[in-house]
Amino acid sequence: MKFGDRRALNSTVKRRSDLSTVILHWAAVLALGVALLSGLRISTDSPDASWSLLLDAVLLHGAVSQWHVWAGYGLTAVILGYGVYLLRAGLGSRIIFDRYRRQALKSPDGATRWQARNVAIFWVGFTIILLLAISGSISYWGAGLLPAAFLGATHRVLSWALILYVVIHIGGQIAYGGIRQLTKIMMPRLAYGVAGATAFVVVAAVAGGVYWIDHIALRTLTLPKVASAPVLDGKFDDEVWKSAKAIVIPTARAHTVEGGEIDVTVKAIHDGTTAYFAFEWPDTERSMKLFPMVKTETGWTIKQTEADRGDESEFYEDQFAVMLSRASEVAGGSAHYGSKVLSDKKSTHGRGMHYMTDGSIVDLWQWKAARTGNRVVSQMDDGYIGAPLEKPAGDERYRGGFNMDPDTGGGYVQNFDRKDPAARLADGVVPRRLPKDWQLVRAAIAGDGIDHSSADRADWWLLYEETVPYTAEMDANIPVGTVLPSVLVRGPFQGDRGHIAAEAVWSDGVWRLEVKRALDTGSQYDLPIAKDMYFWVSAFQHAQTRHSYHTRPVRLELGE
Repeated sequence: MKFGDRRALNSTVKRRSDLSTVILHWAAVLALGVALLSGLRISTDSPDASWSLLLDAVLLHGAVSQWHVWAGYGLTAVILGYGVYLLRAGLGSRIIFDRYRRQALKSPDGATRWQARNVAIFWVGFTIILLLAISGSISYWGAGLLPAAFLGATHRVLSWALILYVVIHIGGQIAYGGIRQLTKIMMPRLAYGVAGATAFVVVAAVAGGVYWIDHIALRTLTLPKVASAPVLDGKFDDEVWKSAKAIVIPTARAHTVEGGEIDVTVKAIHDGTTAYFAFEWPDTERSMKLFPMVKTETGWTIKQTEADRGDESEFYEDQFAVMLSRASEVAGGSAHYGSKVLSDKKSTHGRGMHYMTDGSIVDLWQWKAARTGNRVVSQMDDGYIGAPLEKPAGDERYRGGFNMDPDTGGGYVQNFDRKDPAARLADGVVPRRLPKDWQLVRAAIAGDGIDHSSADRADWWLLYEETVPYTAEMDANIPVGTVLPSVLVRGPFQGDRGHIAAEAVWSDGVWRLEVKRALDTGSQYDLPIAKDMYFWVSAFQHAQTRHSYHTRPVRLELGE
């Protein structure tokens, strides 16, 4: 039979596939689609993103990190289930690329050639998916084993390769049997029922098993019980710390760090009523400058690059955050990516925001080098993530469901207002207060310069009591070129916001942060530190939002 005759015959044959193949095929398509659209959404969060940004309209918005993990579970289960199905039904010949298939690549018959080519294309796709699974699993399960930047770049390239494979796969099917070859996957017939049932049992068992293994295989930080409390000084030299076993948590994707990786070492203990944590992470610079104010010919301005978008990564202080949740999902279920995660509200930077949708909260502690890490406040800022907040008034950026615990005094405030609430910060600001002795302040910070080329040595904050309300007359005496801190501190936070004491020391390229908090504060805005709680850590190196993070949480256990 000539090729043309075979094509004519193919056009009259009603092509149908068996029901189990149809279900497994579309399950794989669904899992792949969610994995691709969620993975590409995650990639748009990189400041270097380009191609993925062009797909913003079709990419997923929301808790895509968790969806990406679940899609990986599902795809793994479906592929293994399909393999079992082919073996159980005796259909292995569908995908075998043996010497006969290789010879068929040179067949004079076009349909025969394309049938062989499609099997080869299938194995190319399977190889891409396998490599995606390997790179993704290392990133998720084995963080720190390979450079995160390398794994991320590999995963992105493979994702684009998979999109190309889908196009080639569809084209190959059309070339082999026309549109009817595609439509057969939508017209199932009942066949191989026992094999199909076996496959579906395998899919369910594998998906459930992977989820269960993922949960029980979480790392655990045990807090041994001690008889005496350590001195909170950021030095970790108390005898009680020797009873605590340290764990290292690899974090990645810190935009301001070469390679994006920051390993955080953690120890923790408790005395029955209070928990103590010791955090240590590398940072070549002690960054204290938070939007420094500079006097110009036309008035005051602040040094910044992306402050109007809420995405500053140059003129910002170092920070460190701890997230505590009852749920083990990514970020406790609070992380939502994309510019359209809330239809009526948008974050300033458009990359997404944290909020909860089930009525629960995630406890969030933030240490801020200049604002709370100074010797006056000496706390971590106690906040939480809950339901989406109402839009704030004025120029304050929208933060989704992230809010600070209520306080009754103390803490810090920003020391400037925009000249025009609707204008950009670069268009000028007006200080709220000026130092009583601006010359002394200027001399104290002069040695640090105005960039992050070296570690800051000065205290880039002003004590509220050592300042006075701004007046134009006093401002007239301050020369052009004067640089002042933009942080005013009053003292420790009072009330719920002040539950977490903290002391930090930077030395030889390392931050050491010592923290204490009651196991149960009794506040509705806090979560207790108890059995089977989960936590995450993040380091910010002079960055407002682009911090390092890890996807899988660490489980907390209280020792007896």
